[in-house]
Amino acid sequence: MILHKKKFNLLWLVMTALLLSSGCQSVKRIPAGDISIYKKFADEIKIMHSKASPDSELKFSAAKILFDNVDFSFIRNPKDLVKILGLDDARVINAGGKDYIQYRFRFNDKYILARFLLIQNTLISFRLKSNVTGEQTDR
Repeated sequence: MILHKKKFNLLWLVMTALLLSSGCQSVKRIPAGDISIYKKFADEIKIMHSKASPDSELKFSAAKILFDNVDFSFIRNPKDLVKILGLDDARVINAGGKDYIQYRFRFNDKYILARFLLIQNTLISFRLKSNVTGEQTDR
């Protein structure tokens, strides 16, 4: 009976360890307000500020890296957004009576569309629609 209980406890411990380790393998995004992103993604940010087309492979790849690794869901200041993604590719659009700052990047059949709801010079929410980036929608 004691041997059976020890085997059960060991099995339970192994299963728990496997579940925890599989959950830890997910990619953790760095918040957009963290100043470390300016050093860690300096090359990508420089590309985003370049005059390259948003439909170029270079800018698309930089955008993909940023949206895969940076969490834009809590960014509130439009100036902070522009510091990361640049101003040239930003479009202010009005949809359904609401203003949005929108970024769109395309290359071949891949796309990234990011919309930030803007109310009185404050970013309220973020929506990412893409066929290549990780799960980061309706934040």
